[in-house]
Amino acid sequence: MVEHTDTAAITDWLKLQDEQSLGSRTRRLSYVMEVIQVPPGTFGRFHGEISYLCYEEVRLAYIHGLYLATVLLSLSYVEHQLAGQFHGAGESWVKDARLEKLLEEAYQRGMLSDEEFKVFDDLRGIRNSYAHFRHPGHATGLLNRSVDQNALPRDVMKADAERALGAFGSFQGRQVA
Repeated sequence: MVEHTDTAAITDWLKLQDEQSLGSRTRRLSYVMEVIQVPPGTFGRFHGEISYLCYEEVRLAYIHGLYLATVLLSLSYVEHQLAGQFHGAGESWVKDARLEKLLEEAYQRGMLSDEEFKVFDDLRGIRNSYAHFRHPGHATGLLNRSVDQNALPRDVMKADAERALGAFGSFQGRQVA
């Protein structure tokens, strides 16, 4: 057992973890670089600091295999960006708008493609099952989806994260172009 104050032992443990996960993180970084691209000097196109932080952290979450966080942050980014756009246009209804309403409104106005709307709306249900308690047999619950897909829960979560990143990258690319 390593004492939490033994910084040398903690450093050694971190180095070992870094070494063991480098290959996986490299593959995930390559994927992130394919689907999320932001031209230099585009910071001003984010609707608030939370949008920017979500953008930064979603990439790091996926690289480190934090698939649940990837889904949550992707949708948080979309929610903040859409609400920011509507608010910036003087629409006060967004102050209490839920993601579902923001997605529907953005889709109706052509701000989301058919595919983005479908993916984000599907992921909204999945995000809700991650963020809020669902009974074990709930249709969007991880266990039920794992059984339905005949896949390990981690593989289902990775697929969710990759769907979220793909739609995130498409949406985000238009936001900062």
